[in-house]
Amino acid sequence: MTKKEEFFADMAGAIDAWSKAAAKAITGQSSGLDWGANIESFRNFQSALSLNNIPKEVVEEMFSECFQGLAHSFLCILDGATALSDTGRIYAVDEDGIELGDGLHEEFEEYFYDRKESKEN
Repeated sequence: MTKKEEFFADMAGAIDAWSKAAAKAITGQSSGLDWGANIESFRNFQSALSLNNIPKEVVEEMFSECFQGLAHSFLCILDGATALSDTGRIYAVDEDGIELGDGLHEEFEEYFYDRKESKEN
């Protein structure tokens, strides 16, 4: 596995873990919301989801989409696709100084969906 693949695997794993944790917390299946800064917001969402019988899996998928968007935005910054590139670039490099390359936001999206598809099959 290349460093880029390892990087993508770690990012995808983080998205999965945060999606599960957030869905568990917001659907009331977690014992506490101590990591949330605004517990009242969580309680309001919990109530709305409960009243409408929204399953945890739907909530988890929603969070996954949001976190994928955040990852995409972060990778766009690294790819030079934001205003930051007007003043300079930030590069992801491994311990040998080898760049992970450009197009990370597109490649990660493809990686994530391929991974998701292979899990479903």
